[in-house]
Amino acid sequence: MSGYKRFNGNEVFNDKDRLLILEIIKMMKDFHREDHDTANNLSSLFDGYLYDGLNPTMARFLNISMFEKFNDLMVKIESHSSYRSVVA
Repeated sequence: MSGYKRFNGNEVFNDKDRLLILEIIKMMKDFHREDHDTANNLSSLFDGYLYDGLNPTMARFLNISMFEKFNDLMVKIESHSSYRSVVA
C-alpha cells in the first residue's frame, strides 16, 4: 500500500479543479482501462487523500498540457495549510 498525505479538499478545490480531476479520471478509464489503482488514487483526491507517486505516474500518462494543469493542482494541494503527512 502506498503512503499518502491528507488535505481538506473542500478548502483546496474549486469547481475548475474538480472538473480537471474528473476529466483526467475519464481519460484514464478510456485509455488505460487496466490501471485501476491510478484511477482510484485520482478519485481519492476528492476525499482529501494524496497518494505518494501519483504525480510521476501522471507524467507518464498525460500529455504535456494536461500534465502542467495537473502539476499546478498538486502544487496547490501541497501549499495549502491543511496538507499534512499521515503517520501510520
